[in-house]
Amino acid sequence: MPPPPLPLPPSTMMPLVRLCCLVLFLAFAGQASAQRVLVPLYDFKDIPVGAPATAARVKAALVRGALNQSWEVVQEADGSLLASALKSDKHYIKVRITYDATKYSLVYLDSRELKVVTAAGFDPKGMQEKRLAYAEKENLENYKYEPSTPFAVKSDFYIHPYYEGYVRELLASLRRHLMAPEV
Repeated sequence: MPPPPLPLPPSTMMPLVRLCCLVLFLAFAGQASAQRVLVPLYDFKDIPVGAPATAARVKAALVRGALNQSWEVVQEADGSLLASALKSDKHYIKVRITYDATKYSLVYLDSRELKVVTAAGFDPKGMQEKRLAYAEKENLENYKYEPSTPFAVKSDFYIHPYYEGYVRELLASLRRHLMAPEV
């Protein structure tokens, strides 16, 4: 059986403590720099329904499409739909869907854990302008062939790029249900 280890002398403890602090600092600093760059938040206005329909049919298809993606839907007094979802067990999103027999729109209302900021409060220099420009370009490139892209209207907000993915999934589901034959 080997002898018990000897305690380190005080002169070697201090460099060891400094090394541990440096390792911890670098680990947390790396996480901060790896955070996603915010991207412009887009609302989607006046997306054509496609086939001729009634407002009731459009509403039913929109509700089915939202429920299919695990969004909760509540009808407002004005007839619009409030859709909300908790994605990835932490990202809360709330949007308003307005519609008629020929078109529908989806507009951002609220979110949590998605780092939304107004354009007035947004500092691209703090986000490193090159990274912001790259993130915007990449975001546009990712969705350029989506049917809803021509109807995207840049809002006065910037948000975590996950929001765009969640909303694009919802829009795709809405579109599928609008194009499905009537049941």
